[in-house]
Amino acid sequence: MENEQAEKLAIWMHEQYEEISKQAKWKTQKKCQVKFKDLPEENKQVMIALANRLLKKKGLNLTK
Repeated sequence: MENEQAEKLAIWMHEQYEEISKQAKWKTQKKCQVKFKDLPEENKQVMIALANRLLKKKGLNLTK
């Protein structure tokens, strides 16, 4: 369950990051301008690790 929440948050963070970058006219790496499922595995794992830290730090539960 914990990893599932982290993955959902990581997907959301990736989508938001790409959207905000476009609005700011800032170009992200070409390999990252894809859906989360198509990111290089290393990028996915870093985003999931970051999401896990955020969830633990804030005591968040995305299933509520």
